[in-house]
Amino acid sequence: EVTFRELFETAMVLELGAIESAVANATADDLDALEHNQGLAEAAVADPVRLAEIDTRFHALIARASHNRVLELAREPAALLFFPTSEMICRKVAQGGRRMVEAHGQLIDSIRERDLDRARLWMARHVTDWKKGFERTGRSIDEPVERAFDQGMIARLFR
Repeated sequence: EVTFRELFETAMVLELGAIESAVANATADDLDALEHNQGLAEAAVADPVRLAEIDTRFHALIARASHNRVLELAREPAALLFFPTSEMICRKVAQGGRRMVEAHGQLIDSIRERDLDRARLWMARHVTDWKKGFERTGRSIDEPVERAFDQGMIARLFR
């Protein structure tokens, strides 16, 4: 059983690696895809399920913008657990969705400006916010992640 602590520690490594490479390697097409995703996220702030799906896609787009296929593949297993935890946070933490959308905007700007320090700062904040949001749902970061999911989340994860 995977704990949220393990998932958080893994996300910090993978997402920081992805953003660092994206800052160096993103193309105009990558930025267009990220900006399109951001528009969808801004429109979905009040819909936790949709926003969590868009967030999952956002992080996949960051990995794609790294232009490192091994990094993209390495984050796939953990990404299966990112969606349900993000959905739970968006449903239960009022400011969760807005903070997510703000962080994504900052990350896109960092990539566009090729600002590595800003990108690292915002990705670390974003992943740390995700952990704080998880804790605000009343869950322990040391309990198995699967116990935090309701049956609806599990069904959506494997559809």
